[in-house]
Amino acid sequence: MKKIMSCLLSINFVLSACIVSISATTLRGGTLEFEEKIYCTATINDEFADDSVIVVLNKENSKLNQQRLPAYFGSELFSSAKDLTAIDKNTDRLEYLNKENFHQIFSLKLKAPSKKNVLKVIRELETKDYIKYAGPDYIYTVSSDEENGFQEEYSEGSNATPNDPSYSSQTGLSKISASSAWNIATGSNSVRVGVLDSGIDRTHPDLSNRVNTTLGKNFTDDGLGFLVDQVGHGTHVAGIIGAAGSNSIGISGVCWNVNMVSLRVFQKTVNEDGKIVGTGYASWVANAVNYAIINNIPILNYSGGGEGTNAALQEAINNYTGLFICAAGNNGRNIDSNAYYPACYTNGNIISVASTNSSDVLAGSSNYGATSVDLSAPGVSILSTLPDNSYGYMSGTSMAAPHVTGVAALILSVNPNLSAATVKDLILSNVDTVSGLSGKCVTGGRLNAYKAVNAALKYNNGKFIKVSPDPSVFIMAGGAPIAVSDWENVGYTITDHPTVTNITQTAFNQLRQYPADGTFVKNTDGAVSRFAGGAPIAVSSWDNVGGWQASTLVDNYALNRYDNAGAYSHVKQHPLDGTFVTIINGDIFCFGSGNPQPILSWDNVGGVQPSTLVDKTALDYAFVAASSWDIADGIINSLTSKLELSHDRDIYQFTASASGTYELYSTNCTGDVYGELYSASKAMIASDDNSNGNGNFKITYTLTAGQTYYLLIGNSSSSATTTGAYIINCCYVSLLR
Repeated sequence: MKKIMSCLLSINFVLSACIVSISATTLRGGTLEFEEKIYCTATINDEFADDSVIVVLNKENSKLNQQRLPAYFGSELFSSAKDLTAIDKNTDRLEYLNKENFHQIFSLKLKAPSKKNVLKVIRELETKDYIKYAGPDYIYTVSSDEENGFQEEYSEGSNATPNDPSYSSQTGLSKISASSAWNIATGSNSVRVGVLDSGIDRTHPDLSNRVNTTLGKNFTDDGLGFLVDQVGHGTHVAGIIGAAGSNSIGISGVCWNVNMVSLRVFQKTVNEDGKIVGTGYASWVANAVNYAIINNIPILNYSGGGEGTNAALQEAINNYTGLFICAAGNNGRNIDSNAYYPACYTNGNIISVASTNSSDVLAGSSNYGATSVDLSAPGVSILSTLPDNSYGYMSGTSMAAPHVTGVAALILSVNPNLSAATVKDLILSNVDTVSGLSGKCVTGGRLNAYKAVNAALKYNNGKFIKVSPDPSVFIMAGGAPIAVSDWENVGYTITDHPTVTNITQTAFNQLRQYPADGTFVKNTDGAVSRFAGGAPIAVSSWDNVGGWQASTLVDNYALNRYDNAGAYSHVKQHPLDGTFVTIINGDIFCFGSGNPQPILSWDNVGGVQPSTLVDKTALDYAFVAASSWDIADGIINSLTSKLELSHDRDIYQFTASASGTYELYSTNCTGDVYGELYSASKAMIASDDNSNGNGNFKITYTLTAGQTYYLLIGNSSSSATTTGAYIINCCYVSLLR
């Protein structure tokens, strides 16, 4: 295998080139689509497992249930088929996988292991229409050499300087303005970061409270668990990302507080030179990526790579909706013309990172590429954690990538609702331009933590934004903009209000359409709502939603405009169909056609689904709290009220005192109202708009004594200004006539 110079990360796929036949060009940042087969040209001299083959199915075939059977793949040479997409058959979190990607990537074990049989099976599988790719399970390696490098000192001024004794030797943190970023945020334990590497030594005092003890997983076959690092590389990477800051111990990570998940894809081996290296297989990495999908891990760091492309791994990354940050490699070459993977994959969720030194000069060993590499980060003589409570220096793009990963974690700690695309844009659009990097990477710059994290604030709850020259102002809530019709509606005056941040149209378009599920908002009247499926559900008591929660002050008018176009399109009237909610007693409902339907068993809806805890009282009345309306025998019962906003709705609850025909109608309406009659189960049973003339409704319907009903009054959606007073009446026709 090709050796990389000592002290640099060495990961060699030892892959042969693959011949790719694709009818349409795939652009960087676009959606990856395999339109035709990918034919692998592996030879018996390549390094790969002799007992397995990796297969990628066409999506239309991946939905079938028979794929787990070896016979499905058409060869008697197979002993088993392991699904690398679903991970565990019995997992209760499969909802995180896109259903069309179930059962798409497989590892097939051979009955008679030999490299000759591997190649034979690949040629056989390539003849089948339902298989997009078949290839070997290539071997990866990683080394963990320590380096004694020259360290420069930097002055941090008055910024947030940690008290860690070796902080002054962490030149990389100084170059990326980490201390300034820490004045904004130091991280959050709720942010998960997956570290695909040789494991993490959690016993290290700088890592002990930063590594998840339950969610990690060992994808190798050594049976040693995920909190073991016999190579040292993974522990070093983890320290760069998230070593505890200002704890008076050792060093500081980029993100002081983070929830790192060890995804072990390399195990200890000793090479021909007696050197300890980590080795793994392509199937292990693909398996780990899909595990991250299932377990909702939004950031992955993979300080690995190689010279050959592997369609199974590429497909796994494509199915992953989080941010995949990877090393550009240490071959010292232009990978635009001499590819290195996964850095050269065109998936839009990948950030590929080159290595620069303390003088912002590209490291001699670092790969580069004007279109394939996104940015640089410090990667020369980087001090970080090592197993057995020690510290040491390492160099390479493996050290550069986790600097970027740490900044991504800081951004999500500022706003956890940002998409991978938005986080990537914040990082790449806020680099420090470096002359020596022009033409060497997409941005021509080096990572700046402060600029990226500061820019993320404009997306945070309560921040005001606009797109110039459009005068519309928005307030951020749950990652989405909500229109501001009047400064008074968000607690300010016309002249005394916060600064409004101008953002580009592109950045605005990358925001969520609706506030994230679980977002709490309140208006100037003090009314609190919680979002579920794009719509606010009223909160009658904090006890109904698990206790007090921080809320964003939003615009009354915007919340009541619902589905109008333009600035007021970022709120829905009803939760999106398919939205699952839970009330405080544990009962579960799913919305359909604007109504919550009870879910008696998760089995009836395909297994456990993500659900938002909402208010029971509000749910009892669907979406608008109902007012009580007393109905008496033999008289016309009238009630006067007012519709205050366009698309406002009032609901009245009443009980029929006797069985018979009733008339429900409006009079003296100053606008144009309609009426809808609902049963006790919230099913609409009658409706009318203008039968009583002059914009008034009239509903005639037979009611049953003792039954509860709801009358909804709304203003006509065809009139944008139909607000004002109305009188509603109910009379028992049988007695009055």
